[in-house]
This record gives sequence, C-alpha cells and structure tokens, in this order.
Amino acid sequence: MSKFLSVVLLAGASAIAAFVPSQAEAVSAAMWGGSFVVINGDAGVNETTFTGETTFGTRSVSSADGSASVQSTPTPLPAITSMATANITATAAEAVGGLNYFFSIFAPGGVVVPTSMNVTTNGSLLSNVGATSTDFLRINGTTVVNATSIGGNNNGAFTTSAIVSANLFTNVEFLIEMNVFAFANPSSTATTFLDPFLFLDQSLVDLGYSIIVSPGIGNSLEVASATPLPAALPLFVTGLGGVGLLARRRKRKAAAALAA
Repeated sequence: MSKFLSVVLLAGASAIAAFVPSQAEAVSAAMWGGSFVVINGDAGVNETTFTGETTFGTRSVSSADGSASVQSTPTPLPAITSMATANITATAAEAVGGLNYFFSIFAPGGVVVPTSMNVTTNGSLLSNVGATSTDFLRINGTTVVNATSIGGNNNGAFTTSAIVSANLFTNVEFLIEMNVFAFANPSSTATTFLDPFLFLDQSLVDLGYSIIVSPGIGNSLEVASATPLPAALPLFVTGLGGVGLLARRRKRKAAAALAA
C-alpha cells in the first residue's frame, strides 16, 4: 500500500491549506494523476506516468500483451477508475490513479468552529486469480475507505457511510485523497471504481451551512435524505447486472412453462 500511495500522491497536494473563505469563494483546484504500465519480459515496458492534471478524462496504454488505463470524472460526483489486463504473453499490467480535491464547510459569518460531515461512498472491486484491486479514500487525514480484492475475494459493488469530524472546522480548507490500484499477473484482470459524496446533517443546512468543493467538482446533494447516485459505474458492474437480469428472465420463463 505504501508504494501505491507514493505513486499517486499528486504534486503540491500533500499540504493542507487553511483559510477563511466567503461563500462566493472557491477552494483550491482539483488535480489528478496516475501511472499505468504493461510489461513484457522480451519487449520491455510500455509505461505512462502523469501528475497534477486538471483536465479530466481517460489515460491508457495497450499492446498485444495487455492494457492498463485510469479514468477520472469530476461530475456529477467525483469518480475515478482503473483497469489492468495482462495477456498470457505479458509479465504484468498495472494501473494506479489518484484524484485529490479540496472542500470547505461554509458557516455564515466566517466563524471557525468544530463540525462534522457525512460521507457516502459508492465503489466496486474486481479481480480474478493473479490480480489485485484496491480502493482508498482519505479525508482530512481520516481513512474512510480502504478495500482490497485479491484473487477474486471481496469482488463486487459496495457502499459505505461514515462521519468525518476529526480536526474538522468550518471555513477551513481540507484535502480529499482518492486512490485506486489495479494489478494483473499474466491471464488476469483487475478493475476498480471509487465515487464519494459529501453531505451535511439537515440541522446544519437549516443554519445556513454548506459544502464548497474545488472548482469543476460536482457535489450537488447536501441533505441526508437525498440518495447519492454514482457518477459512473465500471463496465464489469454493468456486465454483472446483465448476467443477473438474464438469469431472472430464464427463471421466470421456466416457472411459466411449469405452470402451463
């Protein structure tokens, strides 16, 4: 995990800046970066690394030996994915992605007081034999998500809920770190997805509190009663849903045939 984190920490985002913004002011800009590589013992390494990007999208490498990619989307909620596939001819494939952005909890009058924030995270992991996938989310130094799938264990979509309050104050800027890691040995595949949503208790919203996030980053839902929706789901989740739907249709047809 330490190697993983050292790769994806983005330039200039390790320090937490503190200031007292007005409601109209935005916090610091979001940045993302990653490293993805397909390795073949005979042909060498096909690798790309980038850091500190403010333009979101997909970055990838591919060859006859496999493929690796990372994707980051800022809206409607910030999401990041990674995928690595190594064919039988490859030594390995790896995709590491990170998205860092900032938030501040605005309180009327510019007061700096202790507060708390709710976090709901949609994520998913997929690995098979010889593969590893990891989702990691840290908010103001508090680990909110640290989930790993190794060799097919702990696969699938998940949702977590947490309350962040440690050293959290109104009208101060704090850092959010989103990291994903996919690693595949020959003839294996790993996929990740991470999509957090920040919101406040209704009692704070009624007092005029609100969440300000980095420019261009979406976080449109603020109240606890709202149901957050993932910004984008990996293709493997769609595939699993299709398989389940097909199975249910077959069961219904079989039941109808027996009833007839």
